[in-house]
Amino acid sequence: MRRDAISFAWLIFAACAACTAMTPHPPDLGNCSGIDASCPAPTIAGGGGGPAADGGAAARGCVVSALDSRCAQCANASCCDPLAACDTDVACQNLSNCEQNCGGLSACVAACEGQSPTGIALLEALTTCVDSKCVVCTESGVGDPCNPLASACIAGLTCALGCTKPCARSSDCAGLGAGGGNALNLPNACVASASSGEVCAPGCSVNADCASFPGTFCFATTSIDRLAIRICSPTIPAGPPDAGAD
Repeated sequence: MRRDAISFAWLIFAACAACTAMTPHPPDLGNCSGIDASCPAPTIAGGGGGPAADGGAAARGCVVSALDSRCAQCANASCCDPLAACDTDVACQNLSNCEQNCGGLSACVAACEGQSPTGIALLEALTTCVDSKCVVCTESGVGDPCNPLASACIAGLTCALGCTKPCARSSDCAGLGAGGGNALNLPNACVASASSGEVCAPGCSVNADCASFPGTFCFATTSIDRLAIRICSPTIPAGPPDAGAD
């Protein structure tokens, strides 16, 4: 069985994997709550938004935090055992990191498996659990790339320059990523478009973040609610209304 690159990418971008006293995770595995500090005692952190933990998840070291992506919250709550097993196995970590650069190409995946054969079973177990229990890991929220024929946005969003919707302020543009960001865990923003009115735009930090939105670059501007932002844009957005306008 080949792993679902779309769903597992969410874990790679935003997983808060089991917090342990083991060697720190490779950068691609994202931040684990407390891993950069002294790894606190496992707890269920934050308020609503995430699924209920699977009973002993906290006791086994999986932290469900409202600050993590929705996918990471679900994985920690519902797939703690396979997540922890992969997170503490170097071969599984290396295999998952390698496959993220394959773009689903079978020859590339096979090459990754050849380099880390002992990680295959653990990664299969984790991906199978995530695919079956965490539908959110295959969904596209505000600011995420989309393809109307292949990768649909969640209900209430439209597929234009990524998944988007009308907005009145940037807080209306929360995505499925960590802290309400997009798949790259970067904050989206509400901007004025000459053709579409006020809509949510995908957040970015550098031009490379806009690679999934062809023809765009990372543009520094001001949101509708006058916040300094960076968004992927093919043109200069209209910007917020002038102060004092009638």
